Amino acid sequence: MNFLIMGFEKDKGELVYEQEFNVPVSDLMAVMQWASSTDCIGAEFPVSPTQAEHISMLAAIKLPSNVNLYVSSYE
Repeated sequence: MNFLIMGFEKDKGELVYEQEFNVPVSDLMAVMQWASSTDCIGAEFPVSPTQAEHISMLAAIKLPSNVNLYVSSYE
């Protein structure tokens, strides 16, 4: 499973950041509070600042802090 994290401007809702990342679903389940490995399919999930910190560490990427972040999955 591959993941995409997107950042939208807080006032305008315009997409300003996009980053693919590859982390095992099992690692992301605890961060995103998904009950099963299929919970990530078919939706975009809001990411809190704490979740963004964990994703940043797991995926070894730097995420912007001045946008609303969402994560989605694809195959």
